[in-house]
Amino acid sequence: VTGTYDPATHLTFWGTGNGGPWMGDRRPGDNLYTSSTVALDVATGKLKGHFQYDPNDSWDWDEVSPPILVDYQRGGKTVKGLIDVARDGYLWFLERTAGAINFVEGAPYVKQNVFKSLDPKTGRPNVDPARQPGTGREAEFCPSHWGGKNWPPIAYSPKTRMIYIPANENLCGRIVGRPVSYTAGRGYTGATSTLLLAPGADYICEVLSWNVDTGQPVGTHTFPTSSNRGPLLAAGCGLGFRVGPWA
Repeated sequence: VTGTYDPATHLTFWGTGNGGPWMGDRRPGDNLYTSSTVALDVATGKLKGHFQYDPNDSWDWDEVSPPILVDYQRGGKTVKGLIDVARDGYLWFLERTAGAINFVEGAPYVKQNVFKSLDPKTGRPNVDPARQPGTGREAEFCPSHWGGKNWPPIAYSPKTRMIYIPANENLCGRIVGRPVSYTAGRGYTGATSTLLLAPGADYICEVLSWNVDTGQPVGTHTFPTSSNRGPLLAAGCGLGFRVGPWA
């Protein structure tokens, strides 16, 4: 997905995919720079900073959508912001500088049971091992491998100071890993995945509004009988969206 550009720092910010195969136990370590946002100098191409959302990702939570460049208020100060509504079900408030991407805060915007907490300084998630699938080890988790938000972009309105999120609520998943060998030109997931509906759920798709200055949700509109896989657009006359088919 096409990245974003900051003319003040001459940096461009791009999202990256998850590792292959899907199961993290097949590729130990954090696997930099998978499932991350990376900052690149447009003049030199050099890496100037990164933030990894899901070290050693095992849930197919690629983070190819870039964050939006929106400055926001925190503690009476203006933060030169990067805001990412991630597939892992967390809304990440970051700070962009000329030499780093800094963590500010993160919060779940849909049902999320994989992260027990985030490190308050680095944002690194503390993962519940019972929710992490592996080779020959099945796990159920929320949100699913479709993500709390998939690739369709969010919208931001400077008039309302809110972002608008096309979200997948109540959509969980089950994954079990299997041995797989790499063959050029063929799939390299090494996993069998199933979608699950959270108990008692009566809808999946919704549009969420979230105030960037308070870091708090404002409202939601649910779609009990349709999907909302299309992008959102905040224009002068309000919010528009395109209803898209399931992928």
